[in-house]
Amino acid sequence: MNSLIPFNRPFIAGKELHYIAQAVTLGNISGDGEFAQRCTRIMEERFGIKKILLTPSCTASLERSEMLLDLQPGDEII
Repeated sequence: MNSLIPFNRPFIAGKELHYIAQAVTLGNISGDGEFAQRCTRIMEERFGIKKILLTPSCTASLERSEMLLDLQPGDEII
C-alpha cells in the first residue's frame, strides 16, 4: 500500500478539461482573460473585498507589492 501523497499531480474532478479547452479556444491562456476575470469577481463577492488583483506568479506579486510600498532611496527590503 502506497501511503505517499502524490506530488505535483493534477486532480481532475469535474469540468476542468472542458474549461481548459474553452480558454485555449478563446485565446485566454494567460493574463487577464475571461476566466481570470470570473475568478476575480467570485473572490471579491465571496470575501467582501472591493478589488482583488490576480497575478500570474509569486514574482509578479512581489514586484507589485514593491511598487505599492513607495520605497525611497536607502529603504531596505529583507
